[in-house]
Amino acid sequence: MTVSDYSEPVVRFGDEASAQVFAKFVASQGIPCHIVEASQRMHSARYGVHVERHRIDGLKNILKLTPVACSVSPTAAQLMARQLSGAGIPCYAGDATSSLLEDACLAGAITEVGHIVAVPEPFSIGACGILGKDLPPGFESVPVARVASEDPEHPC
Repeated sequence: MTVSDYSEPVVRFGDEASAQVFAKFVASQGIPCHIVEASQRMHSARYGVHVERHRIDGLKNILKLTPVACSVSPTAAQLMARQLSGAGIPCYAGDATSSLLEDACLAGAITEVGHIVAVPEPFSIGACGILGKDLPPGFESVPVARVASEDPEHPC
């Protein structure tokens, strides 16, 4: 596979560990990806996760991203991403214009300008607990302990 088969990064991170957690999750879902380091002059979030162009729609459907923080600064988004990846939770941290977030934007989840942090739907409760945020709508009645025990790889 050549570099031309890959898109621009679907997500960027300030640290390689966060990029690796996201890339590992994407690969575990059957979508090949790789991490590319950009020069620091180009981006403060210098590690990008690339996927094949023709797989982006499939990735979007697999991720089903749920916003856990909206309208934050780019620095705050990257700090939250680092915090989540430290717990093994894959996430998107960036602006709300990504094609990966199209459904969340249409649902009205993102109403203000700024960066967001979003996680695949099954990780929403754990991510909110780590970030000290309220649970997303519809998750209030699900006990966090029960969800955590169902996925031993992600105990949060």
